[in-house]
Amino acid sequence: MELYFQEHGIDREGESQRAATRQSNLLRFASALATLHSAEGAEPQRMMEHVHALQADLIDTETEVSGTPPASKKVIANLPYINVKRNGSGQLPTCPICTDQFELQEQARQLPCGHIFHSDCIVPWLKQHCTCPMCRKELPTDDREYEEEKTRALQEEAASYMRSQMFS
Repeated sequence: MELYFQEHGIDREGESQRAATRQSNLLRFASALATLHSAEGAEPQRMMEHVHALQADLIDTETEVSGTPPASKKVIANLPYINVKRNGSGQLPTCPICTDQFELQEQARQLPCGHIFHSDCIVPWLKQHCTCPMCRKELPTDDREYEEEKTRALQEEAASYMRSQMFS
């Protein structure tokens, strides 16, 4: 199984290191907040700067750790297979992940955005990310919280747009 992770560029040690970095940043952040709470005089200003720097580190670490969740297992299983054809200029397309040229009539997996990939290339990607590696169009996930947050963000964006149209 370890060979699989190596072949697909899955860095399992990097995950544990990022988690340790995140935990370290959280502890430093909590310590800085405790110190800030008990500080007097000009000290709070300097401590606030330190807290803001730690907060930025935490946000960066959290973004690296979380990213987008994997695509839905059902979506991955139901990706259509297509037979590769020559493009408009008579060339055979290449898989954007491995950069190997497809064979004529070779079966490829097509994402909803239209991009095509070798199945062995795109499936491991989608098991880690819910986006097309070319255009970043998102696919549905099995992560209910992530989907709810996306819906909430879209609703807020629509409401903001409506408010801006009402008062302009």
